[in-house]
Parts: sequence; C-alpha cells; structure tokens
Amino acid sequence: MDFLQAYCLTLIVEGAVLFILLRSRYAAALIAKNTFVASTLTLPLVWFVFPRLGMAWSLQVAISEVFAVAAESGAYLLLFKKLGARDAVLVSAACNLASFLAGMAIS
Repeated sequence: MDFLQAYCLTLIVEGAVLFILLRSRYAAALIAKNTFVASTLTLPLVWFVFPRLGMAWSLQVAISEVFAVAAESGAYLLLFKKLGARDAVLVSAACNLASFLAGMAIS
C-alpha cells in the first residue's frame, strides 16, 4: 500500500468511526472536515518520519499510534466545540485502532 492509498483508507475508516460516534452531536459536514484536518496533520508523520527513526517495527508502531491518538485528540478538542478531553481521547483511540486494523487487514 502506498501513501495515497493509506491516506484514503484512513480518511474513510476514521471518518466512518467519527460519524458513528459523533453523529448525534455534530453535523456530518463538520465530522468530514475534522477527519480530513486531523488525519492530514498526523498521517504524513506516521508514514514518513517514524519509519526513518531506526526502531523495531513493533516499537515504531506503538510510538506512532500513541502520537497519532494524542495529536488527534488535541485536534478534536479544538475542532469539535464542547467535546471533552476524555471523549476526544476515546474517539481518537477508536479511530486510530480501526484505521490501523483496516490497514493491517489490507496489507
């Protein structure tokens, strides 16, 4: 899978998870926009930077996923008004777990 495929998969999967989890609180257009913003902020680093740090694959995955959850949680706090910190972390963790598993299943 190349970066563009991974990016599209991430947007689709994380957007679907965000929609399922937040559809009663936020408009679909806002969810779509915020999916794009959060994933665009994190995926290039996860895809291009972390693999070049010379770590074992399992450590690289663990660190990059923790980074993605933390960074996207912060983005969600800013982008989704009235979303609490706990919910931002839980939503981000669910999105990233789903997109990671989808990527592994396809690879």
